[in-house]
Amino acid sequence: MVDLVYNEAKLRMLSGDILILTDLIKIMLVTPDYIPNPDHTFVDDGIDLSPVNFELDGTGYVAGFGSSDRLILENRSLVRDDNTDKVRFFADPVGWNPISAGAAGAYIIMKEDTSDSESPLIAYVSSGGFPIVTDGGELIITFSASNGVFTFS
Repeated sequence: MVDLVYNEAKLRMLSGDILILTDLIKIMLVTPDYIPNPDHTFVDDGIDLSPVNFELDGTGYVAGFGSSDRLILENRSLVRDDNTDKVRFFADPVGWNPISAGAAGAYIIMKEDTSDSESPLIAYVSSGGFPIVTDGGELIITFSASNGVFTFS
């Protein structure tokens, strides 16, 4: 599956409704069964295909709004690359230890708001070794040194 930045997130970032460097930006894990749609808007769009219905849940990862297992992205930055005409979003690695919650098919970056139905989706990323089977050990996501958490084209 191709990584993507959700359409509504593009609009919200350009209009200033999502401030990627200062808002509460979190990462959540979803199963391989989630089929990303660039037109999805919120973690819970009120439909069966919403990401909230595919979030991992188990030992070391509790699904749902306000869960401490939706980790905050720390030390965020944006880097402009004139050689490739892209902007890259960077953050520190994140990790869960231990985690045994099934297979993670991807991670989703989202802005946490007042509920899942008000928390906008930002990006879906399945590259970089996904799917990953959680087996009770440690899961660390170290973002690409060259591409970051995700890239704007």
